[in-house]
Amino acid sequence: MAIYVGSKAMPETLNRTPIAIVDEDQSAASSRIAGAFYLPYFMPPRRISQPERNLRMDAGLDTFALDIPPNFQRELLAGRSPAILLNIDATRMVVVARFYILAAGLELAGRAQQKTASTATQP
Repeated sequence: MAIYVGSKAMPETLNRTPIAIVDEDQSAASSRIAGAFYLPYFMPPRRISQPERNLRMDAGLDTFALDIPPNFQRELLAGRSPAILLNIDATRMVVVARFYILAAGLELAGRAQQKTASTATQP
């Protein structure tokens, strides 16, 4: 019953998910990345400063906070692979809940299979 209720209560896709972006590069590349988050999956990205990022995440205002570092575009054009930091509020993630339900089901199935195999080999 709990799995059925959980599957009906939790949508399978993101819907108007709040996201914030710390754009320390202010380049065309970082603007294109910011523009990739759009309705209905995401709320329009909120541009914030780095000190605001953790405060907003702790307050539950954003589910995602993307941090684009300085010189991101320059590194990209130079053929390097610059890193982008993505903070995720795991307490609000449907994916985490769905993964947990799946993992719990797999664990129970594995235990049942082990029990069946051990009982079958006993004299």
